[in-house]
Amino acid sequence: MLFILAVLVHTVAQRAGTAYANLVTDEAALWPRHTVPFEYGASLGVDEKIVLKGLFFLFHAQTCVRFTARRKEEDYLVIEMGEFRTLLPSIGKQRLGGRQVLTFLPQDFDEKRIILRDLLRTLGFYYEIERPDRFMFVNVQLKNVMTKDWSKFSLIQGDSINLLGESYGMSIY
Repeated sequence: MLFILAVLVHTVAQRAGTAYANLVTDEAALWPRHTVPFEYGASLGVDEKIVLKGLFFLFHAQTCVRFTARRKEEDYLVIEMGEFRTLLPSIGKQRLGGRQVLTFLPQDFDEKRIILRDLLRTLGFYYEIERPDRFMFVNVQLKNVMTKDWSKFSLIQGDSINLLGESYGMSIY
């Protein structure tokens, strides 16, 4: 079932013009029954909700993933808008459970790829820059990166990531 989910979500990403095939292999990080209960944050207006509904429709139409309005679920996603974007969303469902917040900047709703990128990460897909074969395609100059940001360029190794047989691609960035 993990592989089927990955292929279907990868199809959505491809059709949205992104490259994303880096699925977490820890099934505990995946949302049960491919369903993500969510709430809109109070900061979202009608226009932002329309953008999100369009992205949710894309998932619903082409994958087994469902974003559903939260009822009483203990683990759920809250999507907000604020002056600071969530810099590194959890990969998949948070291990500790509970409320998982994803915050976007107002301009992110014009550039839907950023929202898609972080929704995919919340579903359990690593960023392309984290692939273990990155060095074959990209040379990260850590001397040009602030020390506090080095972790953003770490590689996912071993059996923690399933590349789904896809080659490296940076079109989402």
